[in-house]
Amino acid sequence: QLVYYGMGFTRKERGGRFAFVLDDGLQHELGTYDWANRLKIGYKPQSVQMKLNFPPPLKKGSIDFLLEEELTGKLYLVEHKAFNRYKFSRYATTDQLPLDNLTQMALYFWSIQKETDPDIKDGLLIIKNKDTSAFMEFLVNYDITTDLLVVKEKTDSNGNITLINKEIPHIVADNTIRWNKVLDYIQRKTLPLKDYGHDDWQCDYCDYSDHCWADQQKAFKELAVGKELSQDASDLIAHYCEIRDEVKTATDEKEDLSNRIKTLLIKEGI
Repeated sequence: QLVYYGMGFTRKERGGRFAFVLDDGLQHELGTYDWANRLKIGYKPQSVQMKLNFPPPLKKGSIDFLLEEELTGKLYLVEHKAFNRYKFSRYATTDQLPLDNLTQMALYFWSIQKETDPDIKDGLLIIKNKDTSAFMEFLVNYDITTDLLVVKEKTDSNGNITLINKEIPHIVADNTIRWNKVLDYIQRKTLPLKDYGHDDWQCDYCDYSDHCWADQQKAFKELAVGKELSQDASDLIAHYCEIRDEVKTATDEKEDLSNRIKTLLIKEGI
């Protein structure tokens, strides 16, 4: 999306459902904040306005809220997300980590430690299951001096704790490299290969999916800088995209079936 935006492509109109989707995520966050504020759990949420300045080429952002440990006054950075049951299960039942969300937190830590409070190094990535109201949270630590994010543990709604202690080195630096690649695509007027099939939910929410899938071969030709792809190259690219889309669709279906089987077996006491 960023490459299309940077090259000036026209976004498709967003329907009313998209506004509800965005607001739905906000309402889940506000509900969690209110819940933490009303219950006596030893931590008190703080809604604060922080001007966060990220390393170039990124610009600014804002945190969800802070959580204060009432006995010590220690502050935790909190990032709140709301996932559907399939995406939630992906991280709740496997060793997979939500790297995009963790990278987002690392950027917040980077800015806060650089400009506001160097002692805010611990945080919670709180994820709510929108379908069942289950929660899980990842306890993380970030140090700007080493650019190292450590995912310490994962806790579920029943209080079960899974120790992780996974180190993600130079996480902010690597993110900066990825953003510079986006700028390079824009400057060269080329497109990165697609990560998703046209029937993937992420394409459904993308503002540029109409451009992206309208005419695959034509898009590659038009975006080439002063050059036109050969027919052989164009055919190979189109075939590659078709195969990758089929694999992606099959993988998603496999994951969905796996989750359904697990749910059914648990229900039947197996």
